[in-house]
Amino acid sequence: MKYIVKFAVTLSILLNGFLFTEVASAQDNGERAEYGRIMAELVKIREQPTAEVMLKAALMRQGTDYVAGTLEVEPEQLVVKLKETDCILYVESCLALALTAQGNDTSYNAFCDNIRKLRYRDGKVDGYSSRIHYTSEWILQAEKNGYVKEISKEIADTPLNQKFSFMSKHADRYKQLASAPAEELQKISGMESELNSHDYWYIPKADIEKYASKIKAGDIVGFCTSNEGLDLSHVGIIVWLNGRLTFIHASMGSMKVWIEPRTLQEYANSISSNKGVRIVRVL
Repeated sequence: MKYIVKFAVTLSILLNGFLFTEVASAQDNGERAEYGRIMAELVKIREQPTAEVMLKAALMRQGTDYVAGTLEVEPEQLVVKLKETDCILYVESCLALALTAQGNDTSYNAFCDNIRKLRYRDGKVDGYSSRIHYTSEWILQAEKNGYVKEISKEIADTPLNQKFSFMSKHADRYKQLASAPAEELQKISGMESELNSHDYWYIPKADIEKYASKIKAGDIVGFCTSNEGLDLSHVGIIVWLNGRLTFIHASMGSMKVWIEPRTLQEYANSISSNKGVRIVRVL
């Protein structure tokens, strides 16, 4: 009798495990399968520089749907998407894919952990204000962790008069801040004050072609905006295509990830609010 009971318990555990796996697989909408597809190729080139591995990941994701607002869930939690993306999540996930491919653990969980370390202040998920909202802070944290180095100063040595205030001044535009307690708003203001204490540099858009030779494939490019209180309005990953400097990005205009048909200079010139670009090199 005890063997029958033992068998029944074992079978129940196996079935429950199977059912749990199936449910998880159904809920992730193919995210793990997409991760497996990409990672299978990235591990083949894991010994190459991180920037090249990241660019490979970026190119493999051409055609991915552009979808905004995927992180805006309550309560705040780590959301990981590969089958849909916006511009910063695209760059972030491609870097996380490269870091995972080059690490000792290439599991999906390790990838999610790398996303968390890039997206949240000090890698800790602790409410809406713990998420990094300004790309400049994302760059600073990635620099601190040794993943990247901004080289805008080395390229053009042009100071950028950059101030941060948009989120605190327009809290009503953010669902999580519109009815947030004063303490939460103070955290946002404090974060902006910290960012205002740093110096920034950029390449004026009229000078992009002048400095093109100093920009490499796999660099991260950020587009500086003249909108008050904001820093970067868009980001992508540099591509050199047939001798032309351009970039691959999650484009709101085309609603997908694609290689921009215009040069970096032409794209920057087409946006009236764009002042120029910042370049971040992946280490």
